[in-house]
Amino acid sequence: MPGDVDPCSIDTRCASHPSFSNESTDPPSQLMHESIHRHRRPPVMTTVILVTLGCVLAIDWKPSSAQEAVDSTHDSASVPANTRNELAEVRRLIQSGELSQANDRLSKVDQALGPAQSISEADRRQIGPAMILTHVMLGQALTQDSQNAAETFRRCLNWLHHAGADLPASRRNGIRMASASALAADGDFSGATQCLEEALAHADELDETHRQWIHTFLMRSAKRQMQSDPAAAATTFALVAKTASADVAATADLGSAWCVLSNPDASPAEIGNAMADFVRNHPDHSDAVVAAHQAIQHFILADDWRSADSMLPFAMTSVVDAGAPTTDPTSGLTSMLVSKAKSGDWNPTELADSHWLKHFRRQAEPVSDSQVLALLVLVDAGGDQPDAFDDDAQRLIRNTDDADTIRWVQKRLSNIGDGTFATILSSKILTGLTNNDISIPVKLAACRRLAAASDWSSIAAALGDATADDVIGKTSSPADVAAPKDHDLPEEQTLKEPAELLSILAESLVQDGRGQQSHAWWIRAVDDFGDTRITSLLRLAEIACQHGQRDEAAARVLAARQAAGTDTAKRVFVDLLDADLSIRALQFGHARDLLESVVRNPHAITTLRGRAQWLIGETYFLQQDYTAAIDAYRLVEGIDPESPWVAASLVQAGKSFEHLGRTQSASMCYGNLVRRFGDSPHSELARRRLANLPAASSQADSTLKR
Repeated sequence: MPGDVDPCSIDTRCASHPSFSNESTDPPSQLMHESIHRHRRPPVMTTVILVTLGCVLAIDWKPSSAQEAVDSTHDSASVPANTRNELAEVRRLIQSGELSQANDRLSKVDQALGPAQSISEADRRQIGPAMILTHVMLGQALTQDSQNAAETFRRCLNWLHHAGADLPASRRNGIRMASASALAADGDFSGATQCLEEALAHADELDETHRQWIHTFLMRSAKRQMQSDPAAAATTFALVAKTASADVAATADLGSAWCVLSNPDASPAEIGNAMADFVRNHPDHSDAVVAAHQAIQHFILADDWRSADSMLPFAMTSVVDAGAPTTDPTSGLTSMLVSKAKSGDWNPTELADSHWLKHFRRQAEPVSDSQVLALLVLVDAGGDQPDAFDDDAQRLIRNTDDADTIRWVQKRLSNIGDGTFATILSSKILTGLTNNDISIPVKLAACRRLAAASDWSSIAAALGDATADDVIGKTSSPADVAAPKDHDLPEEQTLKEPAELLSILAESLVQDGRGQQSHAWWIRAVDDFGDTRITSLLRLAEIACQHGQRDEAAARVLAARQAAGTDTAKRVFVDLLDADLSIRALQFGHARDLLESVVRNPHAITTLRGRAQWLIGETYFLQQDYTAAIDAYRLVEGIDPESPWVAASLVQAGKSFEHLGRTQSASMCYGNLVRRFGDSPHSELARRRLANLPAASSQADSTLKR
């Protein structure tokens, strides 16, 4: 029978205090539950029985105690006369295992007596100990019926509160611990905690074994509450922290921090602060590293980089618990800082006194992470440290395959000082155009920036006499181009970057007056790397018309026309090229049809329409139909008075008048050109021809009218 259990046979291992950190410091999870089970060797209910009995036996509980208490009672006005006999019968029923009847009978005694506080103080002192100890005896016996056991101990606690003052302190605390076990077994953690809180309120009455047992119990109860009621769990952890030894208090503080993490209503900032407080208060705790990682992650979510940075020294300590995260704590912070730097709303020079910067400056091996290097470059530039900038910029160029990284870094650099550092970065990349250690995306980023600024001369100068193979590598097809390191890019993007780079370099040669040299570059971009943009196809067709064979030029024009489709604005350029090719083939009628369609096209810009009209005049001039040529040239100025094609039309009209023998009209054309377009490349030719004209004839020439 429960009352006859030998104290020596009780398993007291559950009274020891396992370290909270040894069980797990992860947020409430399967890992935590598994670690709890490792400490709970017996089944749950068995443990409750053992703990309950162990507590009562530890306070010198004896089977005869309840009977002695019953025997010591006497009749009074407020206590029914048969109370002594009823309690004796309850005890007999318990010992004989008739627990249901014992429970019913004791409940009737409770009802007959009424609330303990309604009995006179003298009677409470007489009947109270017997009621308390009889309830304890029944509660212990009902451990297989957790609901009735919990209810029995609740009635017991009521009697203890109002009539237990005369019991020894050790016995009162033992009863509270037994009650807490029963309430917890029934899921009433709040009630169990309240029991033990009352025991801890008289901590001086507790011996070390009981104190440790209470702390262990509360810690485990709080863990079970973390998911369902994190606020209550936090209160329990705080209670332990106030009364426990330093190491146990530290573990309880960690539990309080995890409670904030488990609270779905807690903000990232609140979670970060809770973890950071634990780390600062207990930096040597074995779980400080884990908590520091959690603090960093949540400060990042709260967009508080400085608080995250303050946790780096704790997260990067060399003494790491076996369960600590293996991730680099600087990784998430670096990504956050890069995002802020990209937005332009944050000045990276604020990193000058950061733990983040100190960490990367202390690295034994040179930094190779492109995101870190991007930030270092900005810090160097903002702090006007040219030597550090040179080193970090060179490493950035060699360690990134991301054109976007170079683009946004250049954009930020252009806003630092007079933009010198942005120019230096571009120059470093251009200097390495033929260096295969620098990725194509990086080369492309620098060239895009200069092309957008129309700085074609800088690109062409850096290119020198290099070939496409020197820049891209000796590849004959797009399939030979390797995808950038550490990037799983789709094939289309992998091929697009080399094609775009080749096109920009080819265009720089065109703008530099080296159109013939650009021909091979355009072929590589279009044919080998699949640049199907209409602008590239048109430029290749134009270069082929000027420097290639007629068959190739015709094929390039046809390809451009197919790419333009029904887009009338794009077809304007194709018609001009096709017309130029037809003129070279002496197909003047076909050329004029194409050119007249351009002149009539409302989507064509006036400069192109003026050029088309000038070319119409050229077709007549080449056919020696000078009168028709003059009429065509005359229309150019009406289309675009300020167009450069007006000067070209005046000089050609002058030549046509000369062929017709109308030197006075020719003289007026040349003079008009020199007067209005003195800076035109045609003005020098007009001056020479004007000087060589014979004396004006008396014939009344019909002049070119404006």
